[in-house]
Amino acid sequence: MEQTKRCPACGETILAVAKLCRFCHTDFAAPPARVAPAKSNPAMIVVIVVGVVFGGIIVIGILAALLLPAVARAKRNAKTTMCANNLSQLWKMQNNYMVQYGGWEKRMSPKTGGDFWLVLSDPKVNLIDRSLGDIYHCPVAGTAQSWGTCGYRGPSSNVNRYGDGDPVGADKAANHGTREGGNVLRKSGDVQTCGESDALWRLAETKTCP
Repeated sequence: MEQTKRCPACGETILAVAKLCRFCHTDFAAPPARVAPAKSNPAMIVVIVVGVVFGGIIVIGILAALLLPAVARAKRNAKTTMCANNLSQLWKMQNNYMVQYGGWEKRMSPKTGGDFWLVLSDPKVNLIDRSLGDIYHCPVAGTAQSWGTCGYRGPSSNVNRYGDGDPVGADKAANHGTREGGNVLRKSGDVQTCGESDALWRLAETKTCP
């Protein structure tokens, strides 16, 4: 009995030695057709590369637009904290002044406005020297100030008559920006960051002066 096989093209049974399928006429002796390799398209490659680069630039731009405001806010918050720390340190220096120069009654300087703080740099007192001069100026304002000037408000009258809850120091009006409020120092030593409409900021406008 002759051996048979199935034609790989049509599936019909044919003789194993057959060179040609009698059903679909597939020639088994013919070499398999070669598939021509796909030709690369330089123009398409350039388009793809440009698209990837351009897409990357767009993504970076979007990320920058999202991150930059957050970074700016973080920097401003850090400077606001530094400003509050300046007021707190100035008040501690005033307490040192009271202990050393306040007499037996332990009274603070009766000076008002910025002079209340600048008395700490009086040559006879010298609690704050030039190396600590930045303490007199708000870092949020970001403007260079000369030695002997003060960027903070001090009490508008004799601070020895103030109550613990009264403002004794504050940012000048434009330190944190127009209509932005600022930090307020109470006689108790607490510092609070206020908006322009906050009651404490309004009180500081009458209890303190430049």
